[in-house]
Amino acid sequence: MRPGRVNIWPHFSFVPIYAAILPGHSHSAALPAIARRSWRVVGRTFFSPPHTQATLPQLIREADASFSVTGSRREDFSVRGPDGVLLHGWKVRAANPNGSWILAFHGVADNRIGVIMQAEFLLRAGYNIVMMDARAHGESEGPMATYGWLERNDTRATVDALIATEHPLHIFALGESMGAGIALQSAEVDLRIEAVVAEASFASLR
Repeated sequence: MRPGRVNIWPHFSFVPIYAAILPGHSHSAALPAIARRSWRVVGRTFFSPPHTQATLPQLIREADASFSVTGSRREDFSVRGPDGVLLHGWKVRAANPNGSWILAFHGVADNRIGVIMQAEFLLRAGYNIVMMDARAHGESEGPMATYGWLERNDTRATVDALIATEHPLHIFALGESMGAGIALQSAEVDLRIEAVVAEASFASLR
């Protein structure tokens, strides 16, 4: 079954902050200043979440310990998005691969390590995993996160690179939170993704 259309970006809006909360200020004078201050705080956090580098030694040790349990092995995997942004991640090969690959998408302000538990479960079942840092996250480049709008094109580039090197039998996607939204939007525009597991996605950004 193909996922339904996920129409997210056109619904984006911030909740207005009313000047009535500032006694003694007129609406026309207060609103622009409040909006600017709100954008500096909310907008930066929303579109430019803090980076947690996946290459920090402690995180690498945790990932390798997880992979060793399943007999899996990882290798660096870098892909350049359509707009030139360089994305970094791993390809992780199952000990007894079944020929299928799963794209695992992490949540906001996280990195590829955020889906390590799901990866361990799937690696045991023979699925190979692609674990990428989303744009503006982890080691990946990009000025801001767009919650699927640009990331879906990044996914298409990732699938292109995966097919060119691995010739997967099937390609699936799994994501949580922001990653679930990216997985759904990616499957909408790339029919090579055959199925999606989406955990705690969003219907819109309102």
